[in-house]
Amino acid sequence: MERGPLGERFTANLDELRKRAGLDQKDIAERMTKLGHPLGINAVSRLMKGERRADVSELVALAIALGVTPNRLLLSGTASSDEESASGDNEIDLTSTVRVPESAAWQWAAGNAPLPDEDLPEEIASPDLLDFQEVNRPHAPPDRTTLAEITEYTPDLQEMLDLQEMLREAADMLVWQKGVPPRILSAYLRHFAFIVPLRYEDGEEEDRGEHQEAP
Repeated sequence: MERGPLGERFTANLDELRKRAGLDQKDIAERMTKLGHPLGINAVSRLMKGERRADVSELVALAIALGVTPNRLLLSGTASSDEESASGDNEIDLTSTVRVPESAAWQWAAGNAPLPDEDLPEEIASPDLLDFQEVNRPHAPPDRTTLAEITEYTPDLQEMLDLQEMLREAADMLVWQKGVPPRILSAYLRHFAFIVPLRYEDGEEEDRGEHQEAP
């Protein structure tokens, strides 16, 4: 039986990631045994050569043994953009009839976005973005705040836009005058933007009156 694109890629990734982790086939066999999926060295060797298929439970155990995710065993080790994939050189086969840019494959596998409609057979429609994220990202469900809800607070939110402009000016000063590398500044702002919302979880909404000034 023909193995297909995922099978071929799995075999190549398995060998690449094994070498990257500094493991030999005996090490893999030992780790699989400790993970409750005993594989002899001969079985591991056949996996490496593409002569043996791995079932779903073995796929997960192999990923744990190698310190990666199951997605990394099945997809490419790069994630080129749609523009880079325009020539077709950096696309990836998910099935014999579905071929997408590497970045689209990773966005889909991570639960960030469904596969593009144009890359799917006519009979299969791409799901709504928020519905897709809600099903595939239970750890980080999408924000379904509506425009109407935001509009209700527009006058107050204008203060945030003013602060954003001040932040942009401060960022320019840090880069051009203080010499802070842009990548360091970007990393800091990503971290800061992640931390701030944690102070305002739904459960704390009842306590926000404590921070308001008395009339």
